[in-house]
Amino acid sequence: MIGAHCSPDPPWTDTAYTTIGANCNPDPAGTDTTYTTIGTHCNPDPPRTDTTYRMICAHCNYDPPETSTAYRMICAHCNLDPRETGTAYRMIGAHCNPDPPGTDIAYRMIGTHCNPDPPGTDTTYRTICAHCNSDPPETSTAYRMICAHCNPDPRETGTAYRMIGAHCNPDPPGTDIAYRMIGVHCNPEPIGTAFTTIGAHFLTHYFWETVLP
Repeated sequence: MIGAHCSPDPPWTDTAYTTIGANCNPDPAGTDTTYTTIGTHCNPDPPRTDTTYRMICAHCNYDPPETSTAYRMICAHCNLDPRETGTAYRMIGAHCNPDPPGTDIAYRMIGTHCNPDPPGTDTTYRTICAHCNSDPPETSTAYRMICAHCNPDPRETGTAYRMIGAHCNPDPPGTDIAYRMIGVHCNPEPIGTAFTTIGAHFLTHYFWETVLP
């Protein structure tokens, strides 16, 4: 758990990464996940999940029990994902694409091959997914993409919140920020990289040369 007053993982998880923050509940003994909750008052993952990445959010609901993926919800006040989804990349952002029918929130759903924020939005919470779209270069926000194979942030950003995960890519060189990698086995900051991702198996400068220009 990373945050304040986070709820613990269920007692049959096997997490090793526990409380980072203020007044976080400790993980119960005998868990089997590595990453728990990041946020404020996050709900725990449901039983029977075999994932390691948990919830990064404020007041997020948990994923349905039949998901078998690792990346969970990163959001504020997110609704449950529909049970028919087979992916773990969930909801994040402000002014997001509608959630499943019946929801009363404005948070977008993040999945695989997500769409960017609609034009005219003033939010800086973007996409968290696999193969995410990058933020527009005029944004000055720090909350970026959390995923595997995400596009990097634009070079113009002067933001700070970067990578949380295992085997993460480093921040771009020349950043003046203090918050770096939170996770296990994070890579150092080799020269020349410019990714702000969470996860593993990230793409290289291909995005800088082909996607962003």
